[in-house]
Amino acid sequence: MSSTPVEGPSTIPVDAVGTPQHRSWFVLNHSVRTHTGLVRDHNEDDALVLEDFGVYLVADGMGGHAAGSVASEICVATAERSFRVPAERTTGEDDPYQDLTDPAWQLAHSLRFSNEEIYRHASNNRDLHGMGTTAVATLFYDDMVAIAHAGDSRAYLLRDKRFTQVTTDHSLSNFLLALGRELEAQMAEATMSNVIMRALGLEPDVLIDTQEFRVRTGDRMMLCSDGLSDLVDDRTIATVLSREDGDLDAMADDLVSLALDAGGRDNITVLIVDVGVRSPDAPGGQPGASTQELSAFDDPLDDTVDPAIDDADPTVDRDATGIDGGDDDAGDADDATANDSSDDEATSDDASSDDDGTSDDDDAIDDDEETSDITKTLPLTRARADDDD
Repeated sequence: MSSTPVEGPSTIPVDAVGTPQHRSWFVLNHSVRTHTGLVRDHNEDDALVLEDFGVYLVADGMGGHAAGSVASEICVATAERSFRVPAERTTGEDDPYQDLTDPAWQLAHSLRFSNEEIYRHASNNRDLHGMGTTAVATLFYDDMVAIAHAGDSRAYLLRDKRFTQVTTDHSLSNFLLALGRELEAQMAEATMSNVIMRALGLEPDVLIDTQEFRVRTGDRMMLCSDGLSDLVDDRTIATVLSREDGDLDAMADDLVSLALDAGGRDNITVLIVDVGVRSPDAPGGQPGASTQELSAFDDPLDDTVDPAIDDADPTVDRDATGIDGGDDDAGDADDATANDSSDDEATSDDASSDDDGTSDDDDAIDDDEETSDITKTLPLTRARADDDD
């Protein structure tokens, strides 16, 4: 079976197309592939590429029968509309999170808007009741990238042979771990890894985690559904993405093939974005002081960071997010992490504690990278198990 390239939606009338408020200062290249897999008879994944807006999104629908594919399709179409139709970017004066000039807010709102549409359709159609979708999206602007997600679809970053999971899964095991129930978290990871605590469409509103950091030439980002990440380990993914030939289509095809070789028990979607050279029309001079860079921290479910096998292999950091540190004029960032402002779903605040076996001078955190906790949240949804149909 061959994977299928995903074409961007074209359902928005030409006269409704808005102008991007922010553009990336870099040339961006991408490749996207999706595959039904070897077990399911239909594909509930979907993807969105809006090159003019620097927006890339992967959605993994759930709900059984055709409902999952409906949810992911609504997510993609609604997110596109939120960017292309400026009048629909506002949610009203009573929205405390609204900032029409903030790209991270725009991205989070596109998912929140999608959540409302999915929930409305499900509420009005008994056959669609309970449908939902995970979503992970990026928005490249200026010399930055904003990332928003809900669920267990993931964003990864490959930078200087260091491969990092940027998002944190909204899984039951991570939820239990945040509560300090480590034994139960391990049991949940082993027996209920498909149970997620957050998705779009299950409630009238939903928490959206966002973060942003500075990008640079040579960065390679990947968004994927769990049909890839559940079956192909991070080191193998990193090895494929580290190829120097730069053939993104071949990389995406090979990643899909690896998931199929591992059983292909779920739908598989892979979206790779390369950050190229600076655009000729990009502003000159140094980036503004308001930008921050990414730093990494260890996965709380793993005691150690996987070391590189040799100098040619990428180092794999199991999880990462922005951390508290201040602006570019500040000193070295503290090694404290934050992924979610809600008390119940916050991740560990200490990435370098003695408990996880990681030393303070671990090379996963570069001293010259200054960071900031810019996580934003919107109201919470209920827990929901991914269906197996």
